[in-house]
Order: sequence, then C-alpha cells, then structure tokens
Amino acid sequence: MAAEKPKLKQYFRCKQFAIAHGSGVLKVTTDACFFGAIATFEGKGLRILDAGSGTGILSLFVAQRHPDCFFEAVEVQDSAFAFLKENVEASPFARQIECRLQNIFDYETLEKFDGIISNPPFFVDSLPPEDEGLKLAMHTTHGFAAKWIEKLASLLKEEGKLWLLWPSDNLEFIANVLAANGLQVLAMHHLAHSPTHAPYRTALCARKGEGAAPAKVTNSQVKGQRYEWDSNFEALLKDYYIVF
Repeated sequence: MAAEKPKLKQYFRCKQFAIAHGSGVLKVTTDACFFGAIATFEGKGLRILDAGSGTGILSLFVAQRHPDCFFEAVEVQDSAFAFLKENVEASPFARQIECRLQNIFDYETLEKFDGIISNPPFFVDSLPPEDEGLKLAMHTTHGFAAKWIEKLASLLKEEGKLWLLWPSDNLEFIANVLAANGLQVLAMHHLAHSPTHAPYRTALCARKGEGAAPAKVTNSQVKGQRYEWDSNFEALLKDYYIVF
C-alpha cells in the first residue's frame, strides 16, 4: 500500500519536534497533547504500540519522555501516514519509532507489546463530518469500538499497560468493554476546559488482571478561573509547549 503525498501543511511546534498536519487529517488537539504528556510506562527497553497513530503526536510525546523505549506507530489512512513518516523522520526520536501503513485489525506480531497508546475514533454513533479522512479519524460505532479494544487486548502482554483517550461522558461504555476483554482500569485522568466546565476527555490507564484496586482519579483543567493557563496543566506540558 503506497502512501499519498502530504496535503497542504500546517505545523504545531513543540520544544523538541514539530507536528505537520493538513486537510483531511485530524489536527493537533489540546486533549491529545494532554494524553501524550500523561501516558507513562515503567521500565526501559519497552516495546510500545501506537494504534491508530495519525500524524504521530502520541509516539513523539511519549518517545521524548521514554528515550529507551521503542515504538511501532500503525496508521491506516494514507494522508495521515505521510504526515506521520515526515514528522517522525524530522524528529530527534526517529531511531525509536517504526511507522507502519496498515489496518490495525490486520496487524499481527509474534512478540506482544509491553504497552499500547491509542487515541481511537471515539465519537460513537454521532453525526459524522463530510470529510472522509476526519470521519475515519474521529467517528465510530459501539461495535467498532468493542472490536478495537478486543484487538488491542490481543496485542498486549499479560502485565502490559493500555492507555486510551475517550470522551468523559461515555466512560461507562468503554469501561465495560475493557472489562469484557480482561482489562481493569487503573487510573482515569479527566480534562476540562476550565473550573466551570465538566470534563470532556479522559485518559484511561488499564492493565490485564482481576480484582484491581479502585481506579485512581485525577482532574485537570486547561485554563484557570481568570482563563490563564492552569498551573498543573502548565507543569504537565512544560517540556513540550513552547509557550511555557
């Protein structure tokens, strides 16, 4: 499968790398940056899968924090994959990240992964946009989401960790899907726009196993009461955002 050439480009610049993106692919979002900054793994030399990697933001964020880990970034959309390759090759972390143009459902490996990060399509059964690329990146059905988690669980080692970004108003559904695949939620990190807003995204960390302790829950916000950057959000993103 040959990758398309990148379309008209824009750049989201971080302190150590830049994310090129363009029409027909999902742009860099604040919640994706939050997710990339909070997803952590214990150990060195780990193999980590970025499932549905898009333009590569998660692989690059996590690779910066884990320089001794190795990543496979798997993306099915041609235009997103072209940006993924460009972004990885232009970054200081190119030796850590292998890019694959492949449908995750067709992906097989003899050695399972120590960790998985995934920002999958998560607008469930909602009205999709006309743009086919954005539709593929953002919108899903309950059945597809369940199959996605089932596939990721099959690629994860018994002691491996799965990090997943999901809408905060649909957590019961995804928690049930994770549990059905033997994955217990260890932590839920909620993100809101400000103190007066309800959380809109949640970074979930799950691990295979039974009888896990109650999930750790944290709450973060992008802006404070006066709409200044929240100090905790700034501390989390200070190694990435140029503005900090």
